[in-house]
Amino acid sequence: MTQIWSMIGGIKGLETLERNCAVLVDLVFYVQQWYPEALAIAEQLRLNAREIEWHIGRLKSAAKTGRAEKAFAEHAEEVVVIYYVMTRRVLALYEEWSLPGLLELQRTL
Repeated sequence: MTQIWSMIGGIKGLETLERNCAVLVDLVFYVQQWYPEALAIAEQLRLNAREIEWHIGRLKSAAKTGRAEKAFAEHAEEVVVIYYVMTRRVLALYEEWSLPGLLELQRTL
């Protein structure tokens, strides 16, 4: 468990993922301006980002009370899974419509 925690980068790494979620939502919002069909994906990403925010909030609260290790298994894993699915959705959207910037996104994500 501690190895996974260090691979993620601890709470700082999770906070980075949280900020990256906002970027993913912005990317899809931008696409939605030209492709209204992307609305469903944009809405799902917004919900995912809020869920990640909630899980990280729980982890921070648990850390303050000394229960971070127990909370990690429940919340940090969820954050990582949700974030991974979000990145795959964004990449799939860019691939499906052959949008500019796909190669850069693939390298970055």
